[in-house]
Amino acid sequence: MLESVLDSLRISRLSAEKLLKSIEAMSKEKIHGYTGATILCGKCLQSWQTSGLTAKALDYNAKTLKLALAAICLHDLPNDLDMYIRKIDFWRNPYAYLLFLIDNLQDWFRNLRPNEEWPSYNLLKIGKTENRLELSYILTHENWAKDMEDSVKGSVRKKFGRLKMMTKPNPPLHFQIAVNFRTSHGQQLGAEEILL
Repeated sequence: MLESVLDSLRISRLSAEKLLKSIEAMSKEKIHGYTGATILCGKCLQSWQTSGLTAKALDYNAKTLKLALAAICLHDLPNDLDMYIRKIDFWRNPYAYLLFLIDNLQDWFRNLRPNEEWPSYNLLKIGKTENRLELSYILTHENWAKDMEDSVKGSVRKKFGRLKMMTKPNPPLHFQIAVNFRTSHGQQLGAEEILL
């Protein structure tokens, strides 16, 4: 699995010491990206043993699995490994690129919400044209406090910052994603346009 991640990022084992240590820690801490990749790998290998697939089909499945495993691991990069975000390349591993993008567009501490300190959020509106996707989220809480609003704004800025680190596909896909977040009482929390 580690080789899949390194290959997707086009880095050598020597230049990835911090990443490898983090992945090792993720495996011990049961971080969902690493755990999910491990489970997927085990299930696929188990299934293939009795599948009767041809060698060509097994080779194709193995290559696809390698990309999928790397994507699942990389979508859950801890904040201290942000330097590797720039290395997630759409054309090298589209699964990793799209999963990181999607997770950072929608994953807002879902296991913590709603509670006294964090609002719930829901997709309010989705719109699509041929080259553009628009996502509008509404965050709701019974008692919006100033510190909660500031915390949510900071989280939105951090997520948008991580998305801006991603290297744009080259050649470009000529596709835009517009996303905005606001509170149930109308306060704008953040908006961003992502060009792919």
